[in-house]
Amino acid sequence: MVAALPALMVASDPFQSVSSLSNAEGRTTAYDFKSRLLLYYFNQHCPRLPPGLAQGQPLPSFRMQCMISKLWLDSKIVEAAHIVPKATNSSRWSDCVLGIDNVWDERNGLLWAEPFEKAYHAHEIAVMYQSSSGTFKFRVLIDKLMSKRLSDYGISQDAKNNVDLKQHTFADYDDTDLLMPSGNMPFRRALVAHAAYSAMTQRHKLRSSLSFTKADFDILSEYQDKGTTQAWVALQTQLVLSA
Repeated sequence: MVAALPALMVASDPFQSVSSLSNAEGRTTAYDFKSRLLLYYFNQHCPRLPPGLAQGQPLPSFRMQCMISKLWLDSKIVEAAHIVPKATNSSRWSDCVLGIDNVWDERNGLLWAEPFEKAYHAHEIAVMYQSSSGTFKFRVLIDKLMSKRLSDYGISQDAKNNVDLKQHTFADYDDTDLLMPSGNMPFRRALVAHAAYSAMTQRHKLRSSLSFTKADFDILSEYQDKGTTQAWVALQTQLVLSA
């Protein structure tokens, strides 16, 4: 199985998004995805989009919770994040390695504030599944991020100026559980793959207090056809543990 992996590896980061949607398509599609994620994880409904939403017309704004910080924030600064991006640098990698052929599946999404989206794509954070408790733990991977205020990692001006985000740092949420009141879960194998790739990327900068084992990057039984995924993660894990 490992011998077949080079064809599935990618030269660039497979977790970076390369969107092929137009701005108009992107706004409505992203809002629909956010609506489905809110229902999937929180059993809550978003306000409906007005019919014939015009270019430049603002999307409905409402209060919602970030799954990591648990803060109630304006929906404008809460991202409907893809675990595996909506258009990866290698669609064959996404399908063959992870077995995910529909990135708009609710299990491939999480709802979190903008700063976590930015840190996720920079591979400075990870979400680790804890099999002993059945929970998902948020982990900060590098020291420099611990003291950063969330607002410092805002993408939009609204996030950078948000009072709640100014009052909290990434360290406030390290080693805390994700909020998923409905009991529905995301794709565990996708989060394991991201965690393994992120830890591999940051292996020379990982926080000294972090200690990973092979069990932390284990591919779970939710994915029956998991041989290629397990082999790919094993390669990333070997790099992390040997650093």
